[in-house]
Amino acid sequence: MRDDEDDIPEEGVFTDQRLLGHAAKVWWQREVMLAFPRVSDRVMILERLEQTMIACGTTTLYYHCEVIGTQFLTFETAEYEDRVIYVNVKTGTPICFHIPELFEGQS
Repeated sequence: MRDDEDDIPEEGVFTDQRLLGHAAKVWWQREVMLAFPRVSDRVMILERLEQTMIACGTTTLYYHCEVIGTQFLTFETAEYEDRVIYVNVKTGTPICFHIPELFEGQS
């Protein structure tokens, strides 16, 4: 284990950020902090999330996933009345559906 790994709590880390001009409380899973140890790495992650929010026209994403670098990350976001955006960032795995009967008989 690296020395800097000891500094990251098992329960993850909360940081104060800005998304779409609003205050944001971001919870980073420990594994994400280890995979993206530099602040600049995590800023890039939030920039990608912000682009998705703009494209979707909402700050509330119940489940969103992105491949960033070599990591598959999942996001859950919510906005409350106090105009603070709450974000959870976790590692994940792709959800793959294989339903062959949907494709039978299609050309």
